[in-house]
Amino acid sequence: MRYSLRGRNKPAGFYNEDYEPLKPKTSAARIKAKKTPAKRKAKAAKPAPKKGKIPKDLDNSYMGIYTPEVLPRPKKQTWKHDGEKPIADMKKVPRGWSSHDSDLDPDDIDAQIERCRERIKAKIMPSIFEARLKECLNRKDERDTMMNDEAEDLSWNVAQRLEDLENIRSWLEKGNDDDNQIPNVDAIIQAYAVGDLDWNAGLVTYWSKGKQLCQPRPFKWEEFLAISAKHKGHIGFWVEGGPKVGQILLKEIKPSTGTSNGQEGDQNGLLTPSSPSPVDIRLNDTVQSHPFSYVKDSGAHLMTISDRDFAYLHKVSVTIEGFDPKPAASMGVTRVHLHGGGELFWRSKALQIKFRDPDHPKRGDWEWVQCHLSEEKVMGSDRIPDSGNCVLYRDILLWKYGPREGINRKPQGVV
Repeated sequence: MRYSLRGRNKPAGFYNEDYEPLKPKTSAARIKAKKTPAKRKAKAAKPAPKKGKIPKDLDNSYMGIYTPEVLPRPKKQTWKHDGEKPIADMKKVPRGWSSHDSDLDPDDIDAQIERCRERIKAKIMPSIFEARLKECLNRKDERDTMMNDEAEDLSWNVAQRLEDLENIRSWLEKGNDDDNQIPNVDAIIQAYAVGDLDWNAGLVTYWSKGKQLCQPRPFKWEEFLAISAKHKGHIGFWVEGGPKVGQILLKEIKPSTGTSNGQEGDQNGLLTPSSPSPVDIRLNDTVQSHPFSYVKDSGAHLMTISDRDFAYLHKVSVTIEGFDPKPAASMGVTRVHLHGGGELFWRSKALQIKFRDPDHPKRGDWEWVQCHLSEEKVMGSDRIPDSGNCVLYRDILLWKYGPREGINRKPQGVV
């Protein structure tokens, strides 16, 4: 006798070998899905950057149309001192006091002179501002002399730029014109002198072998790379213009000990570098990269590697097929003023850089940057790749550059 278990509780100890439990019905779609193992959803690959196209409006000028982004300046700070005698000891200055006036444009000499006189009257460390006032007055005399020597209708920015270009040309003539830049420098000097070109903050013009290729326009990496490639820009190519004209200061610090040759509290002191971190550099997006080191900080004006490291980068930058890579695009020559006097001249190239996370080496985005080639090896020892130079990245790295005036890791008077 068979028992039907439907609607009943199974008796304790009951066993029936003929009993088959009811199975749920399975659709044909489910059966097919079981037979075909599900494929893992592939992670979408990051799209490759689009290749830049040469714009059609190269003859159009963006003067008066484009407004460059300007970083906001802090508000003016003041400190009171009611005593009759000036404070001459840093230990006695008001809490939070600083000798830096970050609310002023460092290149506004007249405003700097007025502020120095105001600070001297405040009687807090007046000797600092007396020395600064003297320096500002000397700068003003140099400016007035330079303007008298130039045409009356030239702006101060153009006059400064002409002086830079004339010094750059003199340097190139001394056997340093590896990139064939003299025709470009001559043409740019002529354009400034006759008024065909003006200095416009945030706008650039491209030049190739002495010929102007466009009117002033905002700089875009995609456009630059496309125009440079068309004109074989690894030689005889120049980018004229940028954020602002002015001095680029240079001062050496010692990376091996993490100390500087400036004293803390000195208005011209150096920021102390942090420990080196890894960064990859490559000539373009078709070749192998090579690891370098950089030091993160906030006082660098530019990025630079040694010319020896740049040559080494060419040697290791080989495509998968084994062909030599395309030469790096030229961007011009930069005049660098040494902090204690003197000057250097550095060629600049377009390179790609990627900051690496040691825990996730495959992460990170490649960025195009303007890199300057230093002829000096002042970075100490045990550096990648040839015990030579290290990478300085614009605005965030500092090994070789003194900070812009107004930058200090520890403001004076702050405990």
